[in-house]
Amino acid sequence: MKRVLIVAACLAVAAGGVFLWRSRARPAVTGPVVAVAPGAEAVDVVVCYPARAGLEPVEEVRRLPKPASPQDRLVQLVSEMHQPPASANALPLFPAGSVPRAVFLSSDGTAYLDESGPALDRPLGPRDEIVFVRSILRAIGRNCPDVKAVVFLSDGTARSRLCAHLPAHGRYLIPKLVPAQAR
Repeated sequence: MKRVLIVAACLAVAAGGVFLWRSRARPAVTGPVVAVAPGAEAVDVVVCYPARAGLEPVEEVRRLPKPASPQDRLVQLVSEMHQPPASANALPLFPAGSVPRAVFLSSDGTAYLDESGPALDRPLGPRDEIVFVRSILRAIGRNCPDVKAVVFLSDGTARSRLCAHLPAHGRYLIPKLVPAQAR
């Protein structure tokens, strides 16, 4: 009996170590490089996409022209989120060919993202919907420090549900993130 307990404890410690190692190991940030006009200032934008497996979004870096204002930075990021991912491990955030209806940053730091109905009326499961929201919030948190919360709209009005499971009639707060250089 004592040996069984020792083996079980060793297995539990090993499983915990593997879990900790996998949670800290992040996949390499990849993505296509967008050509920026010579002499123009450029910035690296981190776009997050839902992963095919797991809850950790896949990050891709895009080199884009430097935006003039926080509103322009948010519009540029949301437009880039509508592009398909380059990584085979990532799923697109929005259906192919969709574009945001409107993107607005209020003076209190709330971003309003207005999408068309078909962009949000998708049969996502609970896990997929959680990773969808995490990807959007993480991308905004990494690139738009002026944004404190996000409100999702569909065709200009509030929705009761985001896709099928999560509520969409309120604000989603942007989590405080560790800068990419500090990781």
